[in-house]
Amino acid sequence: MSMENDTERLLDELSEKFAKTVLPVTVIVGIETVLGFFGNVLVIYVFLRHYRVCTFKYFALCLAFIDVTCCITTMSGEMVTQLYWYTYPERVVCKIKSFFNVFTVIAEALCLLTIALDRYRKVCRPFSWQIKPRVAKYLCGIHFIVAFILALPVAFLWGVRSATHVYKNVTLTVTLCEKDAEFETTEYPIGYISTVCGIVHILLIIMFVQYVFVARELFKSRHHRIGSNLPMVNNCSNVLQTEHDVTGSREEYSDNNRDSVNEHPVEISNSTCMDSKTAKDKPMETNQESNDRSITEEKLSFERQIPLRVKRKTLIMFILTLTFIITICLYFVLVILIASPADIIQYLNDGGKVAYFFCLRLYFINHVINPFVFGLLDPQFKIILKTLARSLMSKNVYSQ
Repeated sequence: MSMENDTERLLDELSEKFAKTVLPVTVIVGIETVLGFFGNVLVIYVFLRHYRVCTFKYFALCLAFIDVTCCITTMSGEMVTQLYWYTYPERVVCKIKSFFNVFTVIAEALCLLTIALDRYRKVCRPFSWQIKPRVAKYLCGIHFIVAFILALPVAFLWGVRSATHVYKNVTLTVTLCEKDAEFETTEYPIGYISTVCGIVHILLIIMFVQYVFVARELFKSRHHRIGSNLPMVNNCSNVLQTEHDVTGSREEYSDNNRDSVNEHPVEISNSTCMDSKTAKDKPMETNQESNDRSITEEKLSFERQIPLRVKRKTLIMFILTLTFIITICLYFVLVILIASPADIIQYLNDGGKVAYFFCLRLYFINHVINPFVFGLLDPQFKIILKTLARSLMSKNVYSQ
């Protein structure tokens, strides 16, 4: 009886020591959890209640729902893991945390891939087919279904296992939330995580390549704007673009099935300005010739002056995507080290484990930064937040 009590005391002491060692990481994760949860709830409220229907709205909502899910399950579960590393309390809790960990990573990768495609079509192929709002909504649902299917094996492969750990010259049996005991000595965990890693990295490569083309097109647009010999077109475009930004871009937030030419009033207005300037100096044209010339001028105008709203939203999504690519690559490298039969983490000292967990959970930043990026770069989001803040202040004044 005395031996059992001593063993339990040493286990609690060991777990408490580890919790104190990784306390800075736990505090950081806790702060990220609070900021990510309330920030993304705010994003969901703003986009649901105050944004008109558009693809950007649905993709932003998709990311926000993924982030809230991660804050509730994975990030909070990670704090439990760090507090009870050697005495993990519940097998089911470990499986839930591990499942949603992979689920949110895959869902976000799929969502960001679709966003990259949407940005590519809007910038590089503005006069071809575009992803419609209704299609974007269905795609978001498909992302969750595919992520659920791909993450399902985690519920079996990950769980709790027993291991031995020497502490104060006493060999203790500890309970860890890692690979499940049934698959501890098999190759299934490393095989599964390697497959998921390969799939996600293919998605990362595709979205990165799309943004390379987008960046090249934006650079060409800037070059055309600076070197343009059509000051009248540029002047009209600048005036209309300024007015467009102030009004909040009705076309970008409206629910319709118009083709991509009609989604860009700036380009049509540019061609109209050119037509009004040159109409007096040109002979009469047939309707077909006039239509062909109008379409050509619209395309040339769009190439010279990509709408500012498209550039802003592309920049927002590029920042979110680049952050995801960098942190998730690091995450998968470190997860493979855990999933391998060698399991090098058991050979790390406490300081090494702190560094390991800090780097491993850097990808949590993806679930926190969205509200801040929207607040800094999306004028519509900032205006709505200011309006909400003024409304809340007015209510407080009246209540007093």
